[in-house]
Amino acid sequence: MALEACPSDTTIHIHTDSQSTHNIITKIATGQYWDLPISHIMKMSCWFTWEAIANIVKRKDILLMPHKVAAHSGDINNNQADLAAMEAREQRETTYFCNSDSSRITFALAHRQNLVEENPRKFLKHLTQNICRANWTTHHMSDLVVKTARTYEVDWHTTRHILHPDGKIKSGFSSTKTSTLRTYLVKSITNTLLTMSTLNRKWAMYDTSACSRCDERNKTNEHI
Repeated sequence: MALEACPSDTTIHIHTDSQSTHNIITKIATGQYWDLPISHIMKMSCWFTWEAIANIVKRKDILLMPHKVAAHSGDINNNQADLAAMEAREQRETTYFCNSDSSRITFALAHRQNLVEENPRKFLKHLTQNICRANWTTHHMSDLVVKTARTYEVDWHTTRHILHPDGKIKSGFSSTKTSTLRTYLVKSITNTLLTMSTLNRKWAMYDTSACSRCDERNKTNEHI
């Protein structure tokens, strides 16, 4: 809003304690911003704000002078700016952004009528992960895990290592081999493996619960 209100051919000094903000403002001031591909710009946080700033600076021929301020250094002006930012964050959103005729971006990802401000790929990845977590909480397996935890004392730290045999999943997704093994381990813990005992208890078409190999004992998780 300050850039829009200032007159043309003006020199504006911007002080910030954010290194990423300083870098982007420097690219806008030097003109390097316009060399960035649109796909890279839309991966920036609050990309639409940077696009608006770059358009205003170019249209009004404003000279930006970015200055890096040390964070948490006791700078009075920086502390006042932080307080103003926190107060603005707590207020209800009253500003609406829309594409103007000068905007280079005619399409942007939105979710529930809200513009996605972060990297679209990262947003879709996190959204998919949250959907999977929600599906798990309503799955019948989760009820069995809760029931088991109420009946027995569970070492969750060891259980976590058992369910993640390949270590920490860095990409957010696992391979088919690991996913199959994890399914087997979860079913073993919750006693829901498709053993002959379980099949015989659920469906009448299985007339016996004996193990097909030894034909002597009931085929349960313990027998396997």
